[in-house]
Amino acid sequence: MMEVYAGALSHADYNIGRLLDAVEDSGQRDNTLIIFMMGDNGASAEETLQGTTNEVGTAANSVQESIPFLLSMIDELGGPRCYNHYPVGWAHAMDAPMHSFPAHRAYASASR
Repeated sequence: MMEVYAGALSHADYNIGRLLDAVEDSGQRDNTLIIFMMGDNGASAEETLQGTTNEVGTAANSVQESIPFLLSMIDELGGPRCYNHYPVGWAHAMDAPMHSFPAHRAYASASR
């Protein structure tokens, strides 16, 4: 699941590079201000310890998917059949060196 997230970032990076190249090729680099923001206050800790293949369904129903089910869906991650979300342990790793998550997310995680 973290590989899917990393792949999305890699895709964004590639296309941002294409945009910057186009600005350069147009001769407008010195006349262009680019502001890029990626993220929204830290990694999301809203999901379960094992992650999910359906972030919206898991959040709405408070149902955790079983490990056997998650393993059966591994080849679908990142595709149109999943709205996957990485396990909460990855959120801890991505928010390092901070020890917590944004307040609204920590509350959502703790309220489950």
